[in-house]
Amino acid sequence: MICEHLNEPCWRVSESRKRQGWNRIIEKQILFPKVLPAVEDSVLTCLILQFPRKSEMSSLPFLILLLISLPFKVISQNHPTADERTILLKLKQQLGSPPSLQSWNSTSSPCNWPEVVCTRNSVTAIFLRNKAITQKIPATICDLKNLTKLNLAYNFIPGEFPRELYNCTKLLVLDLSSNYFVGQIPDDIDRISGLQYIDLRSNTFSGDIPPAIGRLSELQELYLFLNEFNGTFPVEIGDLSKLHVLGLAYNDKFVPAKIPVEFCKLKNLTTLCFTDANLIGEIPDCLNNLSSLETLDLSRNHLEGKIPSWVFTFKNLTELYLNGNRLSGEIPETVETLNLVEIDLSMNNLTGSVPEDFGKLQNLQLLSLHSNQLSGEIPSSISLIPNLKDFWVFDNNLRSELGHHSKLEVVEVSHDIPTRAIPSSFCNLSSLQYLLLSENSLYGKVPQCLGNSTTILVLDLKMNNFHGSIPQTFSNGCQLKSLHLNGNQLEGSLPPSLVNCGNLEVLDVGYNMINDTFPHWLAGIPQLQVLILRYNRFHGPLGNSTTRHPFSKLRILDLSHNGFTGTLPTRFFKRFKAMMSGKNISAERSYIGGDFYFDSVIVTMKGFNFELQRILTIFTAIDVSCNKFQGQIPDIVGKLNSLKVLNFSHNSLIGHIPLSMENLTELESLDLSLNRLVGDIPIQLVSLTSLSTLNLSYNQLMGRIPQGNQFNTFGNSSYFGNLGLCGDPLSKKCGNDEPPESESIFHKEQDNSSWFDWKIIMIGYGSGLVIGLSMGYIVFSTGKPWWFVSMVEKKVIKLSGRRRRRRY
Repeated sequence: MICEHLNEPCWRVSESRKRQGWNRIIEKQILFPKVLPAVEDSVLTCLILQFPRKSEMSSLPFLILLLISLPFKVISQNHPTADERTILLKLKQQLGSPPSLQSWNSTSSPCNWPEVVCTRNSVTAIFLRNKAITQKIPATICDLKNLTKLNLAYNFIPGEFPRELYNCTKLLVLDLSSNYFVGQIPDDIDRISGLQYIDLRSNTFSGDIPPAIGRLSELQELYLFLNEFNGTFPVEIGDLSKLHVLGLAYNDKFVPAKIPVEFCKLKNLTTLCFTDANLIGEIPDCLNNLSSLETLDLSRNHLEGKIPSWVFTFKNLTELYLNGNRLSGEIPETVETLNLVEIDLSMNNLTGSVPEDFGKLQNLQLLSLHSNQLSGEIPSSISLIPNLKDFWVFDNNLRSELGHHSKLEVVEVSHDIPTRAIPSSFCNLSSLQYLLLSENSLYGKVPQCLGNSTTILVLDLKMNNFHGSIPQTFSNGCQLKSLHLNGNQLEGSLPPSLVNCGNLEVLDVGYNMINDTFPHWLAGIPQLQVLILRYNRFHGPLGNSTTRHPFSKLRILDLSHNGFTGTLPTRFFKRFKAMMSGKNISAERSYIGGDFYFDSVIVTMKGFNFELQRILTIFTAIDVSCNKFQGQIPDIVGKLNSLKVLNFSHNSLIGHIPLSMENLTELESLDLSLNRLVGDIPIQLVSLTSLSTLNLSYNQLMGRIPQGNQFNTFGNSSYFGNLGLCGDPLSKKCGNDEPPESESIFHKEQDNSSWFDWKIIMIGYGSGLVIGLSMGYIVFSTGKPWWFVSMVEKKVIKLSGRRRRRRY
């Protein structure tokens, strides 16, 4: 191996299993350990090998020689030549003198610099990973004549592949991953002839991978993940007889092609990773020659045919990923690969039963067979696998309970529980962290034992037929982060013991029959970010919390379609500190949830219901529509300046539209329809340039409709039912010859029969649908808000996320 001083491999890959889509994050690091130089000098070696026996240790001259030689030898190796220090200081200057290299100075030895490794009086390795370097690699670096290892990963280095490195004649290890390199890999890259390790992943290299790669005869590890290659696989890679690791994953612009049979010559290969590489055809039988394989990953391609039986004969195989293809037929019955730790055959067209031999895999930790056409009984022996933690078999037609398997951490068996009730055996899963049983048509009551659990992090029972009350006791040691009970027939009240779940971030009990007042005690859960109570029988005023900082992290509040009454109290909204954070300038997407599970909720936005299948932390929304709220809209709403969605429609609100709403600069959807608002539409709202949907219909607004910015895009449906409004886009013009209708006329119209009201409403919704669809086309064809696109990703992609333990 390259890192000869270590007992572990020099690479690792971590993959987060995230429920909305596959996101592999490759974190590989070359380690340059600072160890004492190899004792190869003949004098020192002889001193050690000829160390005297006990009877000879009285020899004073020998002891003196030993004591003198060792210190001088070690000290001499800690001081490279002055020329090398000069080269390194010049290199620092040419790289823009990044602050991270402050220790590089003329008064200290380079061997004491954290980024430099010395061997026998000379610099042999430079480790500049994640040093915020923005300059091109200077030719000066190859003036270090003994340089063997160079790591420049995770920087911002631009340009094409640095041919300057051709002069580093002793280079063995090169890591340029996660930079801004573009263009083609040079067709003479084999001039760095001694390379044993090269990592060019996560750049923007394009074109063909040059055949010259196959002439790097000493190469042991090759990483070309996550680039823009759009050619074919170079068959010359098959000539790399010493290759251990081949990573060509996440290059979906490759020309569709079969796995080259030339790769079957790589008999020393331990890791073959072809994820998302546009593979077609069948898995070639000649891969049976790669008997040293430990990791075989051909996932997310277009492979067809059957799973070859030899796949389960490799003695060293620990990880097998064939998910996301078009494989068909039955899973081979005979399994001899007893070292398997992870198996993922999900999202194919596999039929037949789950092999009984899977029960022999005592090291198995993950078994993912979901989204196939498997049938029959799940072998009972699987429940006896001692280390099995993740078991995914949903979207099949399998039958069985899981027995008393105590180490299972993740159970997702949606659509696959034949008993139609939660098996009692689930109460015995003492290590269970994720119980995901959504959309199973389950009935009965939610077992109290789930409330007693002190290990469950996510409990997802949505879209079933549970009835009765929610478990009334949640233990003091409750670890719940997400509780999804929406879409059932649950009754009664919310249990106050939920306040024991201090880490709860998402509570969704929408679409049930819960009959309760507003649970103001939820303010005692400090981490709560999402609260969904929609479509229940909640009633009464919002109440008053005695908590010092209630709902300070709340980002989504949905109280719609209930029977809440009273006013919208200022003190209620002014506690929403997370909605007052202003414009989020973070470059990274952050989602509510963990590395494995992403929450999903349904929200009403822009006139439609959407399922947010991953909730971005910058997405904030308030929906209190379809209640019986009265009084005025509080001015404090204008301080919630990170709001994306605000819906106060279908209530009995009065007064003016607050001028403070001009501060809602992030707002994209505003619905105040079907209230009793009066006065003008504030012209200040024209400054809301993010606003793409506006509904002020069926109020008592008067005056000229403001023009400019987004207001020029809103159609008639935004203003229907306001007889006092005039100007574009309405046909009614403003002027002295057409005075606004009086409020008395409006009230007269409002007293008409209910059938007329419903007729107008249906016409409004019909027109709104047309306008909404048109606006949707405009929004997505002219500018795609990435937070919005993220939330409507397909569910099948969501379910394909997986957590990987072995790293490559």
